[in-house]
Amino acid sequence: MVSSPLSKELKTKYGRNRIAPRKGDTVEVVRGEFKGVSGEVSKVDPRKLKVYVVGVTARKTDGKDVMRSVDPSKKGGRSWKGP
Repeated sequence: MVSSPLSKELKTKYGRNRIAPRKGDTVEVVRGEFKGVSGEVSKVDPRKLKVYVVGVTARKTDGKDVMRSVDPSKKGGRSWKGP
């Protein structure tokens, strides 16, 4: 299952440490190459256990930007849409 840690405020609000991200949630990357980038979840891939965040892109050699996947453990939730 894809789950990611919540921010301190959301931990106290929902009483949970981790939660499954959904499309439309606002998250911030807290570790790795894209540390500090915040954006909306655009896609969740449960097979590869990866999350795609708007603003996390890589430039190909031909100049095109492509979405980069982020491991769910490397991001923290900032706002959650809920069930």
